[in-house]
Parts: sequence; structure tokens; C-alpha cells
Amino acid sequence: MDYQLNDYMNSTILDYDAPENENEKNIPLLILQIIMAVLITIFNGLVILAISLNPELRNKSKYFLILILSICDFLLGLVLLPISAHLVYFVGAMSNYCNVTLLLVTQVGFMYEISISILLVGAICIDWITKMTVSNYQEKTRYQLAVFMALYICIETVLILGAVMFPNIETSLYPCFLTFKSPYDIIIFCLSEIPHILFLLITTLLLIVTFFNTRTSAISDVPSDIIFASIITIICEVPAILIYLLQYFDVVRYIPALYQTSIFCSYARRFILPVLWLVNTYSRKEMIKSLTKIIRCKNSVNMNIEMSENITHETK
Repeated sequence: MDYQLNDYMNSTILDYDAPENENEKNIPLLILQIIMAVLITIFNGLVILAISLNPELRNKSKYFLILILSICDFLLGLVLLPISAHLVYFVGAMSNYCNVTLLLVTQVGFMYEISISILLVGAICIDWITKMTVSNYQEKTRYQLAVFMALYICIETVLILGAVMFPNIETSLYPCFLTFKSPYDIIIFCLSEIPHILFLLITTLLLIVTFFNTRTSAISDVPSDIIFASIITIICEVPAILIYLLQYFDVVRYIPALYQTSIFCSYARRFILPVLWLVNTYSRKEMIKSLTKIIRCKNSVNMNIEMSENITHETK
């Protein structure tokens, strides 16, 4: 049963006869999504707090881009993954209905988040390259460039992907799953994954070449965290691309572990990257300083509350 977007936007549910054992098949995927959601939310939340509360990091172009990247991943872990788990298991497998509104939000949100997050890692590479090659760029100018890149990436992704996705959305027979009319499924996939991975690969290579051409001897100038972030992003997204392509040869249908592996690889970078930013040589000191302030402030508030309660008790 194929539904056009215009036909079902006025309705919030679709009928579907779910197999009796469908919920048992989805349990591993449900557990994986819950674990990923918790890890992604916690680590990206720490990065957001650390950068937001520290002016030394917040006013630097690199950490502004890292902040935007962490916000995107944080929303994925806090909002999209729980809704997706709810649709896949509690709705799609345990009932005969599928909430189209939530389905549309999650599927489109995933497409946008993948594209924006990959491009933001490439933008971080560009920010470092401009720092090393354009000597007359002050920090304020680089910060303005970072803001422009972040806005351009978000607006361009929303407009281009939206123009291709929305007119061609349809539902597949699998419960709570949206697909796109052929050949737009391949076109949308190419727009959201392959060009962005190639862009990130090119910017990473340019960053490495720029580093060696500057002939800096200071080990602190090595952008190891940016290089590792780019490599991790490429390594984690390439398996998802290969698994998607294997769907056309019906390989994934017979080896479900491949599908779950691709999901894990794609989600893994969302909590690996914030860990990488937190343990970086420079940012570790500044971020830990911010998080320490939060803990001290919380302890101070608790101490004041306890003292107030004691005073009130003694007065009585």
C-alpha cells in the first residue's frame, strides 16, 4: 500500500497488520537505540554545558562549530532516537497503527541531522585551515566566518533536501517506515551522504597538507582532535552507505546483523566525537573547569538549602 504525502497528511495513523513475532525481532534494535540515545545525550550535553559556560571557548570559532554540532547530535539523542524507538517497537510492532506525524518528523529529522553534522565537521577543518593560511584573519573575523558557515550549512541542507524529499515521500509495507519513490531514493541518498563524505574527505586531506606545509614544530599546533573527528566520521558513515547500497541486492534482508551494524556505526560517532572534544589537550582543561563550576554551584546551592532548613528548624 503506497500513500502519497498529500493523501495522508490529514490523517495521523495508518493501518497495518503487524506480524505476531514482530516485537521480538525488534528488541535488539530497541535496546541499541536506547543505549545510543543515552550515550549521545549525556556526552553531547556535557560538551554543550562546558562550551556555553566558558567564554574562552564560546568565543572561539572552532568551539562555536563544535557547539552547533553537539546541539544537533544532542537533539538526535534526546528527541529523534526515543521517538524512533517508540515507532519501531511500541507502535509499529505491537499495534496495527502508525503515527504518520511522528514518522515524518523522525525520518526527515534523521536525513537533515546526518547531512548537517557531516558538513559541520568539514567546516571545523576549514576553520583550522583559514587560521593557518590567512594570517590577517583575526579571531573575530574567523568567528563571523564560522557563524556564516553554520547558517549556510543549515539553510542549504533544509532547502535542497526538502525540495527533493517532500514531493516524493511514500510509505513502504514495513510498519512505521518512510521511503521515497524511485529513482528519488537514490538521488536523496546521494544528496545527503555521498557528497558530504567526499567534502569531508577533501577538507581533511587539505588540513593535513596545510599542516605539513606550515612546518610547525610545536606539538600543540597539531590538530589531532580535528583529524581524528574527520576520520571517525568517515569510518562510521561508510558502512552505513555500503549497507544502504546492499539493500538493492537483498543482502540486508537475509543478514539483519548488517543493518544493525550500520546503525551502530552511524550512531557511534555521535558520542565518540564529544568524548574526543572533552579529552583534547587544550579543551579538556577549559571544559573540565566549566563542569567543575557547575558541580560547585550545585553543591553550594544544596548547602545553602540545607543551612536554611537547619536555621528554620532551630528557630521553631
